[in-house]
Amino acid sequence: MERIKHLLTHWGIHVAFGISLIVVGWTYWLSLEAKPVAEPGTMQPTELPLAYDLALAIIGAYLFNLLVVVLPAQKKAQSRFLALSHPLRVIANNGMDLIRDLEYLAECPPRRISEEHLRKVLKAVNDNPAIKAHIAERLGQAEAAYADIIPYAQDLPMELQVCLQRENQNPMHEVFQQYRQPNYHETTTLNDLRRIGTRVLTVRKAGEPRYRRSHLEGWVTTFIDYYLATEAVRGMVNKYTVRTRQQRLTNTTPKHGPYVYTFSTRFMKQGPEYVDYPPAATHDDCGPVEHA
Repeated sequence: MERIKHLLTHWGIHVAFGISLIVVGWTYWLSLEAKPVAEPGTMQPTELPLAYDLALAIIGAYLFNLLVVVLPAQKKAQSRFLALSHPLRVIANNGMDLIRDLEYLAECPPRRISEEHLRKVLKAVNDNPAIKAHIAERLGQAEAAYADIIPYAQDLPMELQVCLQRENQNPMHEVFQQYRQPNYHETTTLNDLRRIGTRVLTVRKAGEPRYRRSHLEGWVTTFIDYYLATEAVRGMVNKYTVRTRQQRLTNTTPKHGPYVYTFSTRFMKQGPEYVDYPPAATHDDCGPVEHA
């Protein structure tokens, strides 16, 4: 039922316009045929007089709606979309770029993003205040971009508005907001981001007590949800980018998007690009307990 309603709403007027053109053309063609001259004082009969008048009315209404409503609205939406292209692309790239950051910090290879790959990356990422502050900083950039969009959001397509709201209301924002640090860019180093945070004492099967480092593997579902939310924004941005003839976004390349912030660039350009997963991507052991 919804599909039928969608077809009638979006294509019904175009179909009616097409049929009206056919009716008018057919009536005009019939009028060119030779016909007997009408008797004095009588009217020449016409073919389909009611259908012809109705077709003319539909054509007039269609053209009026196109020139007065549709084209100005499309022009306004495209100009607004072009004006907001930067904050829109910041949000669309944020999920992918956040994962690319974590890949480098965990010394993992950049791969197409999947749950299996992200699980290895998050297991190799040490849970410490600096890494959480880095994630919070990334999310803060998306929130700032969303704030820039809000005053003009009503001019954007409704489906794009929905995707933006889902990204902004994602639990990631609320979870990591508490970890924001002032002057993060100036005080955090690459060693801070890779430092082992909490070590948990555990006993292996062999009975030997060992330390296990804390990591972010338990957040894999949350990160995937946020990544999918930003990818939905990317899809809508690409959909309407085609109409404005801008360069489309892509998530097939294992690199950062076009908008990489300075705090990430400072870290990501230090060192080589990793090819294989490190041992930390598969286990979290960080050494035996030292006895006095």
